[in-house]
Amino acid sequence: TRLAALWATLYIGVVPSAIAYTLYAFALSKAPASLVTAFLYLVPVSSLSFSWWLLGEVPPVLTLIGGCIAVAGIVLVNVAKRRQARKAAVVGSGATG
Repeated sequence: TRLAALWATLYIGVVPSAIAYTLYAFALSKAPASLVTAFLYLVPVSSLSFSWWLLGEVPPVLTLIGGCIAVAGIVLVNVAKRRQARKAAVVGSGATG
C-alpha cells in the first residue's frame, strides 16, 4: 500500500547511498583523493556493464563510445600521475646524490 511504497522508496534511496558513501570514505582513507575521485568515472561504466550482463539491456553505440572515453580518461589520469611521481623521484634522488 502507500506506506509500504514509501518505506520501499526510502530504503532504495537511503541504503545504497549509505553503502556507497561508506565505501567512498574508506577508499579516501586508504588512497589519495585524486585517485579515488578519478575512479568515480567508472560508476556509469560499471552500471552499464551490470545492466547489460544481468538484465540483458543492450546499450546504444553512443553509450559504448562514452564508456570507452570515460575509461580512457581514467587511464590517462593514472598514467600521468605515475609519470609525475617517477619524475619527482628522479629529481629527488638526483638532488641528494
